[in-house]
Amino acid sequence: MNDEKYIDDGMSSVLSSLSRRAVETGFPQLVNRALGERIGIDDVRLWKRTRSGDYVLINRVGEGNGIKKAMVPADHPHILRLKSELVVRNTPENHTDMERMLGTGENNIEVALGLDADYIVAFDLKNDPALRERQRGVCRSIGWNVTKALEKDAETKELGRYKRRLESQLDAARVVQRWILPRGQPKFEGFDIYGKCKTAYHVGGDYFDFIEIDKDTLEIPVADVSGKGIASSILTSSVHTALNMKKDVEIEQLMSELNDHLHEHSTPDKFVTMILGRLGKDGSFNYVNAGHDFPVLFNEGGAREIVGDNDFPLGFFSGAKYHKRLAQIERGNVLLLYTDGISEAANREEMFGSGRLKEAVMDSMKLDSVSIARNVFNAMRDYKDCRDDRTLVVIKRCY
Repeated sequence: MNDEKYIDDGMSSVLSSLSRRAVETGFPQLVNRALGERIGIDDVRLWKRTRSGDYVLINRVGEGNGIKKAMVPADHPHILRLKSELVVRNTPENHTDMERMLGTGENNIEVALGLDADYIVAFDLKNDPALRERQRGVCRSIGWNVTKALEKDAETKELGRYKRRLESQLDAARVVQRWILPRGQPKFEGFDIYGKCKTAYHVGGDYFDFIEIDKDTLEIPVADVSGKGIASSILTSSVHTALNMKKDVEIEQLMSELNDHLHEHSTPDKFVTMILGRLGKDGSFNYVNAGHDFPVLFNEGGAREIVGDNDFPLGFFSGAKYHKRLAQIERGNVLLLYTDGISEAANREEMFGSGRLKEAVMDSMKLDSVSIARNVFNAMRDYKDCRDDRTLVVIKRCY
């Protein structure tokens, strides 16, 4: 760059880093101290555009930095020209008394600051032919760098507003999620039952519940909504509402209706895997598996996945059919329902896996359901590389 036309990199960096507040309160003084002698500055005036489009004087270097009440109307000829050309030099021959308001000297340059000319800076300059080319080049560079600063400041503030709006939405989603997940353990005679959900982010897409159908039947859904965040949380709320409104419907029909509803009212990339089971006091667990991880049944002899042909996840397409299956929980047995965030949690070398999950449950089979769940999560402490929610429901038959 030609040093006679442009400011140095250090000054460019300072100007392009100014906040809007710094522009309004200290910019004229900064420019005067740094560049006054170089381009012959006699005075610097800073004007701010009001909501009406007129410009008011807000800061000035000359006259002891005293601020005078002054206003230039939006239709002022120099304003209109400045918005078109961005940098304008005015000399005594084209000054009228009215036009002198923008600049007081015999030779001044006005520069629009901001893409919408939010501010105008007027430099009163020494009328020295030797400085004229340098004056215009420096003033143009000042305007360009301050405009960048103003745009950056506006983007930062907008990003802050967006972040606050997002945090507000996340707070609302967290409240909804806390509301739909069960608080405490269900009271169901002959059984010790506990569920826990750990979300990967602020809000998640995993869901479980304990819904009393009648005094002898407890409905237990465990679901994993595709994706994470607010959209998945909203879909989870929809599943919760549907299940609690359809207590008198057989689970095969309920899953079919829920599938059609989700297919019609959610986006194509959203679907739900779910086990929906109804537990009887005789230990029967009638359930439908919609593309979910297989339940695992534990007894003193070991662990056994209840394998079967899974039905389609909910929401893929309308008209899908779902089929009821049966698992029998005997005294002392444990039935485990979980989402894939448990088995797919990983460290740097490997996943936690279903094998370690089964070992953690077998090691604590004689304990209560809360302790079994705690033992599983303790075993996962070294498997923290998980971008998925982790949900576990432990159903232990006591007698």
